[in-house]
Amino acid sequence: MGRKEKKYHFIYKTTNIINRNFYIGMHSTDDLNDGYIGSGKRLWHSINYHGKKNFKFEIIEFLPNRNSLKEREKDIINEELLKNPYCMNLKKGGDGGAFYHYTDKIRKKIGLTNSIKQKGAKNSQYGTKWVTNGFENRKIKKDEQILNGWHEGRALGESFSKKMSEKLKGLGVGNKNSQFGTCWITNDIINKKIKKTDPIPDGWKLGRKLTRCS
Repeated sequence: MGRKEKKYHFIYKTTNIINRNFYIGMHSTDDLNDGYIGSGKRLWHSINYHGKKNFKFEIIEFLPNRNSLKEREKDIINEELLKNPYCMNLKKGGDGGAFYHYTDKIRKKIGLTNSIKQKGAKNSQYGTKWVTNGFENRKIKKDEQILNGWHEGRALGESFSKKMSEKLKGLGVGNKNSQFGTCWITNDIINKKIKKTDPIPDGWKLGRKLTRCS
């Protein structure tokens, strides 16, 4: 006997309110308050790391049945969307997440298991966060100050970096560059920018200290 058709079918978007990374998917359910917020692998790593409370779930569009839902997801989750640096989807739409086949009880158990595995100092990401300047990703300590030109999150994929490099080619040259006329100095504890014409204070030197987390 085939699986009974669910009552509701919709496209949803789950957004990390800390770094703006998002995941788009489809879901079928008989209960709109079933607690489901997504099934993507990258999404669940992010949920386990940042905590479910830091994610916003929203329904984008309702569809009449499962088949039309799959077709609509194909339209939305396409190659262009996957190039978005904030997108956590790993593949084009149409197949749906594995969690559709699980009961709410099993989904909760899987989420709890992942949470336990990734909790505290056992998590390889513990005490660190990803930052990116659009071309390079780097892990730094959670309490470390983010340098100018960088923001929390990750740029994904080599094709994105190449695309951005081409897009920005010719920009940021000479006085069009926001860094024009400035330089970095460090006291080996903190970094700051000063005008190139300003004297370097005692105890400081040209350059900046970059902290990498293992």
